[in-house]
Amino acid sequence: MLVHGRAILADNPETRVVVGDVREPKTILGHDEVIGFLDFERPMALMLVGMLHYLSPDIGDQVVGTLRDALAPGSYLFMTSLVDTGLPAQQELARITREKFEKGWARTPEEIERHFGDLELVEAGRNADRPWL
Repeated sequence: MLVHGRAILADNPETRVVVGDVREPKTILGHDEVIGFLDFERPMALMLVGMLHYLSPDIGDQVVGTLRDALAPGSYLFMTSLVDTGLPAQQELARITREKFEKGWARTPEEIERHFGDLELVEAGRNADRPWL
């Protein structure tokens, strides 16, 4: 995946590929490629897609909090997660994810919303009304 990512982005001066463990966000934020490319004094969008549900709640809270706190005012945070609003199908999906990948946590809408901290939610915001199943 890394080789492929670097290959398709090789001619794009607006991108960088960095290898790291998302459970160590301070290491990622301190990576030379990140420091040399991103200006944390300017607003940006942070997208955490397809990974939060693989992190236990305590690790997920730490990861999202560290990355969110590094953002400048005016930044945006976009994330996806397995959600648990009590529907059996959602709970079953989390169970299957844990069974197949040894990890998998569904979060309540309130748990997800807490990840945004003091950031202002904008339309469409958190959408727990669609179960996506």
